[in-house]
Amino acid sequence: MIVMEQSEKVVLSLEKVHYSVAGKRILSDVSIDVTCGTWVAVLGPNGSGKSTLLRVLAGLLPPTAGRVGLHGKYWSEWSRRERAQIIAFLPQRTDLSFPFAVRDIVAMGRVPYLARWQSESRADGQAVDDAMLMTQISEIASRNVLTLSGGEYQRVMLARVIAQEADILLLDEPNTALDLQHQFILTDLLESLVGRGITVVTVLHDPNLAANKCDSLILLDEGRVYASGIPSQVLTIEAFRSVFGVEAVL
Repeated sequence: MIVMEQSEKVVLSLEKVHYSVAGKRILSDVSIDVTCGTWVAVLGPNGSGKSTLLRVLAGLLPPTAGRVGLHGKYWSEWSRRERAQIIAFLPQRTDLSFPFAVRDIVAMGRVPYLARWQSESRADGQAVDDAMLMTQISEIASRNVLTLSGGEYQRVMLARVIAQEADILLLDEPNTALDLQHQFILTDLLESLVGRGITVVTVLHDPNLAANKCDSLILLDEGRVYASGIPSQVLTIEAFRSVFGVEAVL
């Protein structure tokens, strides 16, 4: 982990970002700031650009226009290893074809700290063990990942992200496939990480969770930022009507 000074500073930003695929505009003129040590939720209907936004923030999709900022610098000013030590990304879906053991999957989160052919250190092993404990998968550490249920698999992928010990976590629908108990456990875990100064950005479909737990929200509509700010400013009756096409009682 590259340790940054804890403050109210902006750690991740998009400046007038556009992103297009095959001539189709997915994101249009998106400008956002993510503040250090906060939990930010990205909301919006299907196809509004939420996953694309997260991938642009993660540096996996270069914007068609505009700039991405990380800790006050642009992407080109950071090496790939440095970026991987600062940002950890959990995609909406991760497909594995090989029968790796669960612990081996989680240990892949330590790759940004290892030189080529370098063995896992004691610190690496502790980070992996801690991540498995936090996500309650220690008892399945030796299991073949291809034999897991959807919820177990999702917790393994989350553990890999946590083992990376990054300053910023970008999570695309992290509660997918989790049962009710583990959704609560995940919520508590993310709150504890934010309490330790980690910045968390999650794509969510649950406005109740976002309103009750997140510090700020970004509401997308057809690739544009419809509203951003604290939950009470973003989740209005008019927003539900205009963006989601539903009548809501707040």
